[in-house]
Amino acid sequence: MVNVAMNRAVHLAQRDAHYRLCIELLERRHEESSIARRRERIERVLRHIGEARTEAVFALRGRRGTRAEHLFVKFLDLIHDAAKAAQVMAHHEALLKEDKSFLKRFLGTGIVRLAQFEERSRGMEGELLDKLAELILYASAAYSDLKRSNIDLLDPPERARYQIAYAALIPQAARQ
Repeated sequence: MVNVAMNRAVHLAQRDAHYRLCIELLERRHEESSIARRRERIERVLRHIGEARTEAVFALRGRRGTRAEHLFVKFLDLIHDAAKAAQVMAHHEALLKEDKSFLKRFLGTGIVRLAQFEERSRGMEGELLDKLAELILYASAAYSDLKRSNIDLLDPPERARYQIAYAALIPQAARQ
């Protein structure tokens, strides 16, 4: 039998690092950015949330895990869905920017209404990302407690592995 829990420290570190990178991306909102830059940013947020979730699940393998750890996985699912919804709204805006005429021809409506729809898509994207950042802010105390309790349960060699794995994704963390 292989002890699948032996890499728990590494999975926890990668979970925490990807979650931190997601938070940093959400904190640096650029509402006036081009649609391409906003879409790329949302894709990066989704990638980090997805990696954080995957690593959180891997950290639970071979262990029962705490209630907080299982709830954090659900929380990551929730914020992933919110980011996905923002991605859809950005996609709608991009489709309309590419070719406004197709919808005008199809619907037979004025360009003013289409511009309003395009603007509303962008507004919904911004609202979703704002609420996502707000939700993450609300969760900061619970997440900090989870992270601290996870690290406290690691023995010294595991803590060293945690630090190395974390610093591999966030190099400046090694200097702190």
